[in-house]
Formats: sequence, structure tokens, C-alpha cells
Amino acid sequence: SINAEYGDLRVLIHMDSLSVVEKKEQKWEHRTLLTKVICTIGPAVNSKEKIASLIKNGMSVARLNFSHGTQEFFVSAINNIREASKETGKECALLMDTHGPEIRTGEMKPEFKSVKLNEGQTYTFYVNYILGDDKKCCIKNNFMFPKYVEIGDIIFIDYGKVSFSVTEVHKYCVVTRVNNSGPIGDNKLVTTFGKGSQIDKPFLSYQDTVDIDFAVRNQFDFIALSYVNKPEEVEEIRNLPGVTESNIKLISKIESQLAIDNLDSIISFSDGIYISRSELACTIPIHMMPQLQIDIAKKCNIAGKPCILSTQILGSMDQNPRPTRAECTDIYNAVFEGYDSLVLTDPTASGLYPVESTIRLGKQIKETEKEIRYVQLHQKIRKKVSGYDLPVSESVSSSVVKTAWDLDATLIVAITESGLTAKYLAKYRPHTPILCVTSNVRTARQVLIIRGCHSFLLPSTEDQDKAAKQALEYAKKEGLVKTGEYVIIVGNKGGDLGVTDFIVTTV
Repeated sequence: SINAEYGDLRVLIHMDSLSVVEKKEQKWEHRTLLTKVICTIGPAVNSKEKIASLIKNGMSVARLNFSHGTQEFFVSAINNIREASKETGKECALLMDTHGPEIRTGEMKPEFKSVKLNEGQTYTFYVNYILGDDKKCCIKNNFMFPKYVEIGDIIFIDYGKVSFSVTEVHKYCVVTRVNNSGPIGDNKLVTTFGKGSQIDKPFLSYQDTVDIDFAVRNQFDFIALSYVNKPEEVEEIRNLPGVTESNIKLISKIESQLAIDNLDSIISFSDGIYISRSELACTIPIHMMPQLQIDIAKKCNIAGKPCILSTQILGSMDQNPRPTRAECTDIYNAVFEGYDSLVLTDPTASGLYPVESTIRLGKQIKETEKEIRYVQLHQKIRKKVSGYDLPVSESVSSSVVKTAWDLDATLIVAITESGLTAKYLAKYRPHTPILCVTSNVRTARQVLIIRGCHSFLLPSTEDQDKAAKQALEYAKKEGLVKTGEYVIIVGNKGGDLGVTDFIVTTV
């Protein structure tokens, strides 16, 4: 063996050892999460104190699911989120998850609020209003349901807990055979698998227009659009009053085979992509889910659009203080696959251990991110985009990321008003966090869904030298950087069209 020096890193090189670059990567200290945590706010955490605890333990974005809850609850949650954000001194973005054209069961009779159905029995779904029991129930607010199924199709209740085979289709009802014993109750999600599930359904409901108006008036940062099947539906929402003017980012939820068929165009028209595995796995063969999960993340990464993964992440921590081994592996895989954000649903909305599940998710993310080979990742992304004509600012952003690992920099500071700079930098997956310095409060929150991005809000960034100095002081206080380390500062003194200038400095 021989001794070799690479910068300030001395390595002993053996034929069977790691490469110099890999040893360099192993030395990097991971001080903060890069992959983002989104928590669903429900009754279990709807207080200023509990939400503040979620923010302190890694929550960047608060999700409000408008399929459940009242406007009174949502107003209360928004107030608690904003007060908690102010108390912790950390920004927290707001994400609305729309009801969308989903189908749910109606109200059950009091004595049948949770009734078990038996395998082989007949069960009928009506479109006219009736109170449900162990023989029948109604489909809520959807008179077109019989047109969406055909004989032989499968109907799933509550994300597949019970399945039914369609045996008869009539004008006002669908007759089925129960395939497995299980419970049915009020307001349970109904999904279909088969020829009927390919039928194009009306997208925008009256309830969604009311909810989106609520989002505009209450300054939400993101709207997750349920059941997007084609890009025109994203544009339909973008054209609603106030959506474009308030710069709300539209995140398309991928939940059907039709959406998979139109994925490339949906990504192009959207500000981000949200994979809802529960609904998607009921409308496609479930064995296809793992590869689809990988493929969707890759497409989003190359497009530079944030991608979000949801459903059953630490699902067992709804009732248990520790996750399963499979759940930890699921998080590990999602981080490696390139997801920007991971969503906690039941564990924080209604679970017994909301704060503990947030802490556990953060720990698993941080441990996984130590194993990523960031140099190879950057090179792979560069290779994938090599055939495209990149904007100058994106090309410069890629060079900034390469410079960061060449110099062992521990932080990239991006001075940005629109967030475009942060988006370009994050696309090339730096090993360092990106501190986004802005005077735009909406930008300060919207970058929090993007991998690696933290925000620092200032009254003005017009004097970029002054803004950079303040950012470095804040970064030291927050433990993002230490004295003597390299920091790369990027900006654009001719307007915020992405990176055109960058300098390297030490703290």
C-alpha cells in the first residue's frame, strides 16, 4: 500500500478498499435531514404545543386532508400551525389534500356502524340515499357509480380491506359477491379495479371548488390534487380564481392506471408529484407497485420536480411505539429512490404516538442519507440530462453542486426570491443542505417540500452581500456550519432567474 493525500483527507489505498471519493463521502458529517417530513394534522395533534413538537422534530410541511374534517377544524389547525411556527422560529408550509372525485360509502344505520361482512354473501351498493346495513349501503354523492363498473370488476373498500366481485349492474345499484370477510362502515373509500376503472370521470366537484377557495383565502402553499388522470385537469385547477395569482403550487396525486398512462405529461404540467400508494395499489396489479415507485421518482428527479411518497409509512406506529422492520426498510428504499418528502398519515393524524413516529422517521432518514453516494448520484443525473438543452442557470447549479463536494463544503446558501435557484440546486442532489435566503414568505415555505432545502426569511435581499452575511450567522447558530468550513453562496444580481453567480467562502 501507499499513502496518498487528497485535499485534507489522508487515505490508505488498498486494491480492495473504497475509492478516494467514497472515503471522502464517508467523512461528510450529516447534521440535518435532507429528505423532508410531511405530517398529517388531525385530532391527535391539533394543538399549538403538539404541532410545535412536530416542527422541532423535523416536520417541514403540515398536511390537511379535506376528505375528513370540517372547516372549523381546519381553521383551528391553521391557527395552531402558524402559532407553533412563530413559537419555534421555523417556517412550516401548509398543504391541502383535496377530496377529488373519490367515491365513499354513505352513512350506516346506528346498529351497523361497523358490521362484518362474510365471504360469499351478496352485498348491494345503491346510488340513491339509504342507511347501510349488512346487506346494502349507498355510494355517497355519486349517481354515476354504476357507469364506472362492469360485471367481473373488483370493488375494494377501505384500501382493499374487503373486496367484492361485481355480478350485476343496474341503473341505480351494483350487486356484488363478497370475496373476503371483513368490516364495512361509514365514509369508507371505494376503489375499482377492472375495465370500468378505465372510464374517464368528471374531475372537479363543487366541494373541491369550495375547498380550493378556502385554500386561496387562507394562504395555503400547496394543493395536492386527488385523482389527477390527465394534464388538462391540473390546468383546470390552475385556472380557478386566485390559484395562479396567489402562486399556490399544484401537486398531482398519482392514484390510477390512467394517471400512470399519462405520467410524463402530468409531471410536465404539475409543480410536483405525490404517490398515494393506497389508492394506486387498488387500481393496478399490486405486484407492480415497487417498480412503479422507483420509476416515478426517477422521472421526477430528471424533471427537477419534487416527488412525495405516502401511505403506510410507519403505519404500525398508529398503535405501537416502535415500527416494524419492514417499515424501516420501506423508508430506507424511499430515500435511496430519490423522494423529496415522505408523508406520515394515520400516525400523526389519529395515532397514539404522533411525536414519536415523527422522531423515528427522522432518525431513519438521517441514517439512510449517510449511505448515499452523492458523487455517483450527481454524475448519474448529469448523464441522464446530457441530451437536453439546459438553461444556463441550471447548468451553473450543477457546477455548484460539484464544487461543493470537490471542496468538502458543508452548506450551500442560495439567495432567491422565487425559489427557482433552490429547485435547480436540489435537482443535482448535493450532499449539503441548501439554505434558501429570501424576503418572500411564500417562497420561504414552498422550498420546504424540496429535498435539502431550509429557509431563512429576511426583510430584504436586495443587498446580497449583507443577506449572505446574515445567512452565515444564522447557519452557525442553527448548527448547519462550523467555523473554518467552506460555504458556497449563490445568487443572481440581475434578477431571480436562477444561479448566475457563486462564490466560495469560509465561515
